Amino acid sequence: QDDPARTPLNRWRSHAHLLYGNWINEIYQSTPYEIDKIGSD
Repeated sequence: QDDPARTPLNRWRSHAHLLYGNWINEIYQSTPYEIDKIGSD
């Protein structure tokens, strides 16, 4: 099981893809479209 000669399993790729995609979507959705409102709440 702990053999350095074996290639590592890549089971996290789909989860990382979803996490990154959801993070980008959240940033996009929360950014105001009016440039004057950026940086103010």
